[in-house]
Amino acid sequence: MRRTIQNAWNYKNIISKAKMGHKSILIVEGIDDVKKFNLIKQSIDRKIEVKSIGSFENYYKEKGAEYVMDFIEKLIEYHQSNNSHDYIGYILGIVDRDSICYERKETKENDLLYVLDYYSLESYYINKEVIEKTLSTVITNPDLINDNIVSSLYDEVLTKSIENLYYISLEALKKSCDSSYSAIIGYKPDNIINFLNHDSLPSKKNDLDIFAQNKGLEKDINTALKIIKGKWFISSFRDIYLEKIKELEELCKNGEIRQCDNCSIDEISEPCLYKPRDVKLQEHNIEEIIFTLIDLDSLTPIKNRIKKLK
Repeated sequence: MRRTIQNAWNYKNIISKAKMGHKSILIVEGIDDVKKFNLIKQSIDRKIEVKSIGSFENYYKEKGAEYVMDFIEKLIEYHQSNNSHDYIGYILGIVDRDSICYERKETKENDLLYVLDYYSLESYYINKEVIEKTLSTVITNPDLINDNIVSSLYDEVLTKSIENLYYISLEALKKSCDSSYSAIIGYKPDNIINFLNHDSLPSKKNDLDIFAQNKGLEKDINTALKIIKGKWFISSFRDIYLEKIKELEELCKNGEIRQCDNCSIDEISEPCLYKPRDVKLQEHNIEEIIFTLIDLDSLTPIKNRIKKLK
């Protein structure tokens, strides 16, 4: 149920509120995005407030790109109808690309709207730099880390993640593009573990390969970042990465990677220095660490757009 409260934020007063507070406003899709962008803004020399679309009048508890875009359109129409042109530079709506570009839906990008290049913000944390920076935080002796270890971990984690998610993502994408298509799954669920080994998926792979070819898609990282739902991707990436971290001790003992001092000498019974500092390290710990990384090269395009605000 929608409600109106006194002094509520809306498209009519947001500019004046921004000016009075001497700040710019980022409008994002949901509460989870607010948390992530509040971290990202720490590396940007601007006074910025991040608000979810669900905090605005007539949009209470709503979330998603369509509502952000609707709000931005109304804001522009309102100010243009009043011959006001000083709204540019104070507001920026940021929305996930999702599957919009493949559905041939019109995205009215303008000076107040930024559509991410990848499926969603989570997709920007799928890269080699994340492995390098999180690994140095997690293991006992970060000095052991070298490019060979980082590259090997990244290649294994990425390859397995794409292998797990590519066809289920094509299935969801095809459903988005054709509402009449009888799909195993769409993009709506955040947890897809019960769908990954669905009985009917193997029989669909040939048709999905043809669909991908017609869309110019290939089974690689560039396609994966655009068609795999960000929450699916980061969850798989995180889980497989944790498995690989826990395998480092055995690899070190067997001399399959650069050995730590303790494992290189048989007489020493001290723990392997690849051992996680936190013996109770879990998937959610890894994810929390990942999202604290605000200086990733992958985030530069987003930060550069935000920096254009006043």
